[in-house]
Formats: sequence, structure tokens, C-alpha cells
Amino acid sequence: MIDESQLRAEIRESLKFQNQPGCMDTVSMVEEIRRGMSGQGLPRTENPVEAPESEKLTTGYRVCKKLNQKLQKLPGYHTFLFPIVRRVKRLVGDSHKYRHTLTYTELLGGGVEEFLDRAYLVLLERQADEQGKQAYRQFLYESRGDRVFVLGKIRYSPEGKLHEVAVKKLRSRYFFRRVVWSVRRIPILGLVYWLKDIATVSKKFDLLYGSCMQSENRLSQNVCNAVESREIIWSVNGRLEELSCTVGRLERDTGTVVRDRLDENREAIYRMQESLVTGQKGMETLHQNVVAIETGLEQCAAQARKNALEARERLERFAEKYRDEVGEVCRIAEHNESDIYKIQETLYQIEKIQAEKEKAEQAHSAKQKEYEAIYVEFENKFRGERGVIKQRLTEYLKMVENLDQKNNHDYTNVLDIGCGRGEWLELLKENRFIGAGVDLNAQMVQECKKRNLSACCADAITYLKGLEDASYYVITGFQVVEHLSPETVLELLQESLRVLKPGGFVIFETPNPENLIVGSCNFYLDPSHVRPIPPDRLRFVAESVGYDRVDLFRLNPYPAIPEGSIGQDNEAVQKMAQFFNNMSDYSILAYKK
Repeated sequence: MIDESQLRAEIRESLKFQNQPGCMDTVSMVEEIRRGMSGQGLPRTENPVEAPESEKLTTGYRVCKKLNQKLQKLPGYHTFLFPIVRRVKRLVGDSHKYRHTLTYTELLGGGVEEFLDRAYLVLLERQADEQGKQAYRQFLYESRGDRVFVLGKIRYSPEGKLHEVAVKKLRSRYFFRRVVWSVRRIPILGLVYWLKDIATVSKKFDLLYGSCMQSENRLSQNVCNAVESREIIWSVNGRLEELSCTVGRLERDTGTVVRDRLDENREAIYRMQESLVTGQKGMETLHQNVVAIETGLEQCAAQARKNALEARERLERFAEKYRDEVGEVCRIAEHNESDIYKIQETLYQIEKIQAEKEKAEQAHSAKQKEYEAIYVEFENKFRGERGVIKQRLTEYLKMVENLDQKNNHDYTNVLDIGCGRGEWLELLKENRFIGAGVDLNAQMVQECKKRNLSACCADAITYLKGLEDASYYVITGFQVVEHLSPETVLELLQESLRVLKPGGFVIFETPNPENLIVGSCNFYLDPSHVRPIPPDRLRFVAESVGYDRVDLFRLNPYPAIPEGSIGQDNEAVQKMAQFFNNMSDYSILAYKK
């Protein structure tokens, strides 16, 4: 039993190819379809259809497949290795399974519309939308017809990356053009690229003229194709007339079912005739478009000639304008080359001197550390024990306490210059005063810090210059000024006056040269002493600097000649003995107004 609906579907599909040359007539076609549906089908082909080229496996996939087959023979494959192989297959997918032979040159041919349609179908697997085509037309115009760049933008767009269509030799050429496009946007390099384009404008004009001639040849070919299409349309009309006669015979032979199908075919024929009429109108429109394109090409060629002439004139003016300036720059560069050589020689000498200076500083630093260590031993031997020194300094502590009571126990801070081993700082700390010390000997400063005393290693004058005005109530310096030159002593007193708060004072103690043994012998026991300073001279310098009041104190008796050995009746001997029994130290107490 033949299914009539299936018969109609088969006849409808066969009639689509009925207008092609070499096809059988309609009656033979219907009989062939009936025999096929009755079980008398067409003979089958013995050889199967060969798989297309794109379905061939890649070399890497074949190697992995053979390796998997060998691994299957190992014990425990299904337990341990099979889950890993299955996961790898899911990750790789079919993108690396088959060999793709598509190259970028296969997509570059045809006109702009044909090129864009083919690129969308191959790379994005869909029809091109009008908005996307318009954007890429504009980009083709801006990139001067670089179709490889357009292919790269489509392939490596977010949508193109989803499809992962492999195109040989496209990646390297696309990214090279991206780099060139980026370089053209840099101001200076873009100008160089623009000058290169102007220099090659005549060559580009020749290429444009050649492309215009090729377009004209293609238009001529399209006209010939249109004539051939018109002849095909006439042949189709003749075929339609034959088909109408055949339909009449089928109405008599096949009965009601075939007659209904022929009515439907007749409607399809009428629609086909309407389509042919529309095609003729489209051919006329195409001819009009061809004429418009020819006119546009002629206008483009004329505009290109005009632009080439203008570019050549601008290039000549630019070269004439900057020719003299380039020559001047070259002369200046030659002159500067000799100056640069001299500067390099000078820098070499400076570096050499700097290296020698660093070596000298390193040697001086090593000697300084050695001297500091020796001086610490000297102080420990000849300065006296800490308890004795602190007992001597108790007299000065009373002066600080009187000032503290005068200020109603305000924040009375003390700065000790040349703090040494820190006896004075320790005494201040025991009596709850705020004391800070400065000394050039790093080892002595380290010893103060071990006793939790505030001290730093620095030059006294430099440290005082770094302090703000009126920042300390008391500044002291015990056995310090005899180590300084007269100029430095003057500067020390000036900076101390600036740093003192109003009502504050300075105390500077030094060996007393009025004692002949101290001034002529004991003073020179310390190798760092410069010269003895008489009491009246130190007081005069303090008064001349600007201190409001300067008091002089003689301290620490030095009985070189016992009083019992001096005759009471001989006045001359007593005066002579006084030069040996004077106080060994003296100090000045200078107040700021």
C-alpha cells in the first residue's frame, strides 16, 4: 500500500530539480517514485561514501589514541587511568581531533560584500548582520582595504573565540598588523609613517588605477553573465510550456490525486514566473548599479590624481622648509660630540677622585675607631672614678635645682655637650631631670646607652644648629672648650645663646691655667687638648657674645705644696706657693636675659 502523503512529498522534492538539463520527464519521474515506494528501490552502491577531508584525524590525536590502547593492557587501567583519560577527552573536545586545512588566503577573494559574507559564514557560522557589515566596511576604509586585519578582528573577537575556527597563518599576520596599527597612533612614529605614505603615493595611485581596470573587466564579465542569464530564462520559459503539456497528460493518467498535486505545481509555476519577472527587474537594477559604479570609479580616480598632486606639493614644501634646519642640527650634533667626549673624561676623573676619597675615608674611619678606643682607656685611667666625678658635679646640680624652683618646677631640660661616659647625665636622671647628651666618641655614646641614658654621636655645633630657638633651659659642657679652637669656642657660645630659653644659663668647665702645674704639665697630658684658656678670656668672650651676666667659679683644690711646709713669715714664699696650690678647674655660669 502506497502512502499518498509520502508520495506527494517525494514528487515535490523531485520537481525542484526538474528544470535542470538532462532530467527525465514528469511521467517517468512519477513512475520511478512509485516503483521505489513499492519495494523496487534503486540499486545500492557497493562502495561507501568516503569521509570528507575535514574528518581525518590529526597526528597528535592518533598518537594519543595508540598510547591509550597500550595503556588499556596494563592492570588497574579502569580503576586509576580511565577516569583521567575520560577527563582529558572532555577538556580537549573535537577542536583538536580533526585536521583543518583552511588557510586565510581562501577567504580573501571576491568583492567586499562577498568577502564579509564568506568571513561570517566560515568564522562565526552564521549570516552577516547589517550593523556588523557596516562597521567592517568602515574599518576596511580606514585600514586601506586590509582584509587580513578584518579577518583577524572577526576571528579573534569574543564571538569568534567561542567557535575556535582554525585558520592557518592568520594569527601571525593579524598580530603583526595590530602592532603596525598601534605604531601609527604614536605621534612621532605616526608622522614618519605618514611621510612614508606620501613618498609612495605615486605607486599606490598606479595600484589604484590597476584595480579600477580590473573592476571594469569584472563589470564587463557581469554584463556577459547577465546576457547568459537572460538566455537561461528563455530556456526556462520553454521548459515551463513543456511542463504545462505534461501536466495535461498527467491529469488524464494519474487521476484525482495527481490532479490535486498538479494544481499545487501550477501555483508553484505561477510563483516561479513571478520570480522570473522579479529577476528581470533585478537585472535591470543591476545594470543601473553597474553604470553608477563606473561613474563612481571615474570620480575616485580623478580625486586620487588630485590628492596625489596635493600630497607631492606638500612633501616638496615640507622638504624645502626643514632642509636647512636638518643641516643645522647635524652641525650642532658634531659639535656636541666633542663636548660629550670631554664630559665623559671629566666624569671619569671625578669617579676616580671619588673612589680615592672613599678609600681615604675608610682608612680615616678605621684610624678614628682605633683612636676612640684608646681615648676611652685614657679617660678611664686619668679622668677618675665615676663616683668621684659625680661628687664633683654635685655643685652644679644645686644651680639646676635653683633654676627649677625659680620656674615653679616647669619642664627644666638640660643638654650636655661632650657627655663622655655620662656621669652628669646619670646624676640628672637620679634627680628626675630630663637630660640629653652629645659626643663625637661613638664608644662613649654606646656606653651611655647601655646605662639607659639619652645620648647621640654628633658634632656639637652641627647638633646645636639643628635645634629650634629657645628649646633648652640649661646647656653644659665639662672639660670641652679646651679641645676647641678659639673660633669654634665663639661659635659654640653663640649657638648656645640662641638655643637657650629666656632665664636659662650655660655652664662650661675647663682646666684652670692659673695653677702652674695644671697649666704647664697636667693640661698637656690629654693629646686632644688645644691650648689652655685663661678664666678672664673665657668670661670676656661670653660677655661679648651677648650673655646678660657671667659668673666665674674656681673648683677642685690641688694642694701641690702642703700649707705646713710654708713659712708663715715669708710673704714672698706664700705668694709663690699660691701659684702651685690654686684650684685645678674653673667654670663660667652665663645667663640669658
